[in-house]
Amino acid sequence: MMEAVARGAKIEGGVSVGILPSDDMSDSNEFNTINIPTGMGYTRNALNIYAADLVIIVGGSTGTLNEMTFAWMYAKPMYAILGSGGYGEEWIGKSFDDRREDKIKGVALDQLSGLLTNLD
Repeated sequence: MMEAVARGAKIEGGVSVGILPSDDMSDSNEFNTINIPTGMGYTRNALNIYAADLVIIVGGSTGTLNEMTFAWMYAKPMYAILGSGGYGEEWIGKSFDDRREDKIKGVALDQLSGLLTNLD
């Protein structure tokens, strides 16, 4: 998934930053503009989320669930892609706890570009 996003950014003339779980630059992909090797493993999920304006959830297993809980704690809006399965779809319309009043939203893939276009 991360490579596909980086590829799309490159095709559109954008910038992608790879926050790598390992300390090895070769773990990146050829499409990232900037690579940050952390050596932090899954702990780097907190950095990914903290740096984000919003979180798009595609399917997911435990690593994604971990990122979702960080997103919840850091008050990042979350959108799960409808039809992608995993924890993302399972949590649409739900909240993790009472620290926030909003819920995780579902979004169709064809509506995603409109959502991203409206970011300030």
